[in-house]
Amino acid sequence: MRVAVPGSVRGGLLLPYLTDVSPFVFKPGDFFRDPLPSAELYVLCRILHDWPDDKVHKLLSRVAESCKPGAGLLLVETLLDEEKRVAQHALMQSLNMLVQTEGKERSLGEYQCLLKLHGFHQVQVVHLGGVLDAILATKVAP
Repeated sequence: MRVAVPGSVRGGLLLPYLTDVSPFVFKPGDFFRDPLPSAELYVLCRILHDWPDDKVHKLLSRVAESCKPGAGLLLVETLLDEEKRVAQHALMQSLNMLVQTEGKERSLGEYQCLLKLHGFHQVQVVHLGGVLDAILATKVAP
């Protein structure tokens, strides 16, 4: 990233016990309580599926409050199909998340609704070819 944007800092918010094992610059913190750093792109990789809807709304609200218009939000998650019947791996993963974390996998439609509710639009999805999908959205002005 430093090549593409001279002077940029690679980093983010990470649980305190993980900050010493990464080549990136991270601030220790809890994304439900601590201030989120200012950024042009927020990346939540396999985060939202860990949480029930109320916690997802809280987290997306916090990201939306920290975002300036034009900032991006990249979600990397396993997407369920809209009928929640076809993607067997995603269905098994969703059951696993429910049992272990109270979370769940969601469909693209569910993510689009969540993102729109928190001011993110221009949603694009890229199927990464494995079990994960990338969802990119842009924060719009209120």
